[in-house]
Amino acid sequence: MRHALLRTLPGRAIVIGLAIKLAVFFLRTLAGQMPASVGVFDTAGSIAVASGGGYFLVRGMAFVRRRLLWRVRRKLIISYIFVGFVPAILIIAFFLLGGVPPRPERRRLAERHRPSTPPGPGRTSNRPPACPAG
Repeated sequence: MRHALLRTLPGRAIVIGLAIKLAVFFLRTLAGQMPASVGVFDTAGSIAVASGGGYFLVRGMAFVRRRLLWRVRRKLIISYIFVGFVPAILIIAFFLLGGVPPRPERRRLAERHRPSTPPGPGRTSNRPPACPAG
């Protein structure tokens, strides 16, 4: 805080403006009625305090906005990971672990279900006939 008030131009403007306003206040309380030129100094002090305060207000709001947006950005990145990246990894893992059997296994499964001899006359497959109902 001390660095901001004494080593920056807006900080110095605030300190000098407050000093001028304090001096004008003491002169008015001690002397009573003051000439119009003292009012000019009071106004200049007010402008210096207001401009320095406005500068620090804008800087403070920019700092808060950056911090707030960083939090929102971080949350958005995490949500993008969970909504997009994790499901894609899960789909790939499911296919790799069991969704698609390896090629030799598929060949064996296809041979197991393929008839070895052609079907007999009047039959469309080598499966035994269904048991008659009754």
